[in-house]
Amino acid sequence: MKKASKIILDKNKLISQLNEIDKVAKKNNWMMDYDDKLDELVYGMKIMPDDTNLVGLSDEIKLFVSSRSLIRGIFIEYFAYNFVEHEKGLKPILKVLDMDTKKEVSQKDSRLYKDLLKEKLQRKTIISIMSTSDELAMIV
Repeated sequence: MKKASKIILDKNKLISQLNEIDKVAKKNNWMMDYDDKLDELVYGMKIMPDDTNLVGLSDEIKLFVSSRSLIRGIFIEYFAYNFVEHEKGLKPILKVLDMDTKKEVSQKDSRLYKDLLKEKLQRKTIISIMSTSDELAMIV
């Protein structure tokens, strides 16, 4: 049985990638997926590579990240009932992400709300990393 080891993540590398989140997302074909039953949002790779782990940054934000500090996605728990409630102007994103109401939203508005969501995710994730006084680590 393999012994678990602690890997210290590079905060500067994570922040650098988050500052370029659009490029990272495009390069790795990220997608946005919302599960309304679990109230969870994933903005990241459709299939996570084997070396990907989930690292908590705050009560609601977690990162999918590799042992080399490569961001593979962002995970938001309690998306509608917590994250969206606290972010002004983001409520319409729920219509864009819901399969039943998706067709009611114009492509232009859909793009606008998704861009707004990406901007909020980027900002809140960077703030979460920067406010972590301890080292950021994962156990693998």
